[in-house]
Amino acid sequence: MPAHRTLGRPLLTEQEHLLEGIVGARGSFAPRRGPVTTDIKCTDGAVWVIDYDEQSPYHAFAGRRVVAWGSPCAPPMQHRIGVTGHFAVSTMQLAEVASDAWLIEVRAPQDLVGRFEHGGAGAGAESELFFVTEDGDAFRVANNPAGAAIGGLVNALVYPVQLSRSVSSPQQALWIICPWSYAKLNELRDGPNGGLPSDVYMDAASGQVRCRSGLLARNVSDFRGSDDNPVQTTYHISPNAPSLMSWDAYESRATTEWQALLNSSEGCDERKVHHFLAKHPSFVPGVFGMTERRVPSCALLLGPFF
Repeated sequence: MPAHRTLGRPLLTEQEHLLEGIVGARGSFAPRRGPVTTDIKCTDGAVWVIDYDEQSPYHAFAGRRVVAWGSPCAPPMQHRIGVTGHFAVSTMQLAEVASDAWLIEVRAPQDLVGRFEHGGAGAGAESELFFVTEDGDAFRVANNPAGAAIGGLVNALVYPVQLSRSVSSPQQALWIICPWSYAKLNELRDGPNGGLPSDVYMDAASGQVRCRSGLLARNVSDFRGSDDNPVQTTYHISPNAPSLMSWDAYESRATTEWQALLNSSEGCDERKVHHFLAKHPSFVPGVFGMTERRVPSCALLLGPFF
């Protein structure tokens, strides 16, 4: 089938409305197991359906808070019920900065004629895909479009998108849905990385689409901490920590445990004895005796047995 908008005409045209909430897109970027709808769940509990397309760019925002401008619109003939309504998005942006995000903005779709070409400069340029319009303007392709073929002209549905800085230098790119591509979509989703670009992956725990390089940058930033505290600590020293055990108390307690071990069936188990001595090295035989209050002149390793 040709690529087309899945929602009906706007019901209100005098001005745009604003929605803020979490994007839901269950089953996105996966082999089809049923209808895939994209919605925004607002803080007041309202749920607005924004797309039914299996190749929607709004899937890239799944599990993230967004701000969306647009208008309530008519639903398609077959539509989801039990929701607040349907909403035609003109612009969607991340509401919060996230270094591991793939996209930070999506604008309204439009029909555009052009061709796919490989291009760019430098290492790995062959893998970069561009869409060149009839006027000769070239745009980087953000997604991995199903049914994309190099060279021939195609009338595609395109969404102008803004890629995260983690993906590339700031530039406008296009999210492209090719005509007659839905039959090839499952083949793409069954392929390596679920059909996603190599620098992007689906996090199973959160359901978010994340950028690998952005996640690495976030981890490095967390490790470095702030300018005032170059190495960020992840612990706190308790002001009411318990005092150290006295040597006499420790010797009495450890000796009782040692005797109990030797008098038990585990006293003949070399590994159990080894583990105890590694935990209490003062019991290791040495020149200063079994429980002398000085470090014995030997070493004991707790590790694999060779």
